[in-house]
Amino acid sequence: MRALKDPVGALCVPRVCLACCCISLCAAVGRCPELSLIAPDQYQKAQELDCAGYVRDTLGLHNMFASSRQSRMLLCTNLKEAAPTLSIHRVYNCSCGAGSTDALAMGDNYGLGILQNLQHRDLKYVTCALQCPAVYYNVMRVHDLAACACVNTRGCIFESRALLGPALKNAVYDKAALHKVLVLPDNLIMQSSMIECSQLAYRQQITTRDVIACALNGIEYVYRKECPAECSSVHYDCQILPDAAGRCDVRCARGFFRVVTEAGQLLCRPHLICSAHFFHNYSRNVRGDIVTDSCVACPVGSENTHGSGTVCMPCHNGTTNSLPASACNSCPPDHILQQVRVHIISRILSCCPVSRGSFGPSSCESA
Repeated sequence: MRALKDPVGALCVPRVCLACCCISLCAAVGRCPELSLIAPDQYQKAQELDCAGYVRDTLGLHNMFASSRQSRMLLCTNLKEAAPTLSIHRVYNCSCGAGSTDALAMGDNYGLGILQNLQHRDLKYVTCALQCPAVYYNVMRVHDLAACACVNTRGCIFESRALLGPALKNAVYDKAALHKVLVLPDNLIMQSSMIECSQLAYRQQITTRDVIACALNGIEYVYRKECPAECSSVHYDCQILPDAAGRCDVRCARGFFRVVTEAGQLLCRPHLICSAHFFHNYSRNVRGDIVTDSCVACPVGSENTHGSGTVCMPCHNGTTNSLPASACNSCPPDHILQQVRVHIISRILSCCPVSRGSFGPSSCESA
């Protein structure tokens, strides 16, 4: 039987029909908590969450908790893509994606999406198009808080979520170090995450979502209230903002621009002085910080008379230029402004001489 969808769209196991009636195995989806690690009781709760114990001992589903080998197993989709380059004399193991299994996994693995000892000729038949058994959905619907310790990354088996391992269990309770919220998504296909409720560095990106999540869990977001050592340089113009957070606004003095190196060091570098008909070309890192500044020539058909800014403006009506980084001018006598093909898909306006004694086409190639 195919799995059904409940009214809210969550996956639901099939109904079981007994002699007297049909019983739906679906139940309301449980919720996983956000745990404020600064609170001793919630920190203790986070330490006690144990996916292996829940799946193996509480539910008795010994085969549904992933071994270390299974958690590192190659996905079958990746194995099939590589099949043309693989030896036909070897056997292969792979796993289906989260929430699916395959007919070739129905042997010793009880249809849990773990395929072992596949012959090379079998790889083309692997589809991973079958749904997991009903017991899988019983775990996914989080009937018990303990299920929040689990994550399903492949097939129909579960692993312990990150951030719930020995590092947390063996940590000494330190209120300052645990100024954070542990997020356990209700969807067990998603990993856990940690929200830092303090600004660890003045350049750290702060999101409104993080600030709100900390507040909802009883933690006031702590901002860094001092400016970095770099601000003592004469090229900096840093100040503490007059708001409740008291954050440092890191700025560069006039004539300098802010750069954050890949190593995280903040620098104030002088703006390059670009010549006329050049523009500033900034390269940025993934955080949006400027890494380098260079002067680039304005292309044909545009100009930048002051050499400032990050763009060149098109030549105004009736003017053009024939070389990069040159001024736009009107055409000389006996010339007309005409579109000229310079590339298979590119044209420019150029001053083309008109044939003498004729009002026909100019000597330029017409677009």
